[in-house]
Amino acid sequence: QFTLTIVMQFDQWSSETGFSISSTDSGTVYYDWPAGTFYEPFGLSVEQIQLPLGMDVTFTVTDTGGDGMCCLYGDGSFKIFAGEDIEDNSAILVSDSGDFEKETSVSFTVGYPEESSKNSTSTAAGGTTPIGGKAKATVVMQLDKYSAETGWFILSSDGATTVISRPIGYYEAKSEEKIEETIELDVGVEYKFKVTDLFGDGFCCWAGSGWYALYRGTDIENESKQLFYGDGEYGLEREHNFILESSTTVSPTNPSAALTAPSSHPTTLNAVTTTAPTELTVLLDVMITFDDSAEETGWSVASTLTGQVYLNHPPGHYDSKYSGNTITETFGVPPG
Repeated sequence: QFTLTIVMQFDQWSSETGFSISSTDSGTVYYDWPAGTFYEPFGLSVEQIQLPLGMDVTFTVTDTGGDGMCCLYGDGSFKIFAGEDIEDNSAILVSDSGDFEKETSVSFTVGYPEESSKNSTSTAAGGTTPIGGKAKATVVMQLDKYSAETGWFILSSDGATTVISRPIGYYEAKSEEKIEETIELDVGVEYKFKVTDLFGDGFCCWAGSGWYALYRGTDIENESKQLFYGDGEYGLEREHNFILESSTTVSPTNPSAALTAPSSHPTTLNAVTTTAPTELTVLLDVMITFDDSAEETGWSVASTLTGQVYLNHPPGHYDSKYSGNTITETFGVPPG
């Protein structure tokens, strides 16, 4: 028997997602996690299974809502590793985003990937060949008051593969905090950094002066190590392409896109490719008084014309501590 490890990054509606492993030839289902198995919003599931070495199998992911597990409700993804080490990118057998509708499937052979894909000359994320080894980088982010609305991702340069995911909702308990996270990426590979906001108003201004930056290594006080910087005024999302080099400073790919950092933060900008859609936003306040069972109450705001959901708090979003209390929530929607 050969061990496989399945890693599922869910979106907000994890209860809608199910997945299974079956025989490619006969269709026999060996493992099945139907929709409703998982309930934690934006949860991460790591499942280890065993199958005969060399067997051809099909991994199927389903969504009862018909909208996959991505986009408006968070950037879900899934990976399957040969063995038990989910930090070993050379052992990845399956990797894909949650951008599908009702169902997506991928077939593979149980076992380790081809040897050619396990060394430093193999093709990496985005079709770029690494020059060998890994390097550390540090993400620094100053969140605003509504930290739960902010997410960020490291993607392949073409955006097709999610390498690291911190989806919307991940920082729910980090209101106005400064976060620092050290990550490891392949040297010489081009990646895309994407920062997103649930309501399309970034993380700045009236809700706090948010910003973010990425550094080579762990020395965030060294200005020469900064790969890029962005303020929090970016609308729905902003992207930066970058490459980690082992010893040389990354050259800017779009110097004209550089943003000005506040005086309290380093201003060296490198490897920046930026898209920053910005929308005007009208702020609305909703006041809700709960009964004795706040956990049963949910509410949402959506466009009458298009059905686009701007804010959704399903039943269970508020726990029992809100029962009998009155709250006020502020959110933004496009004018008109």
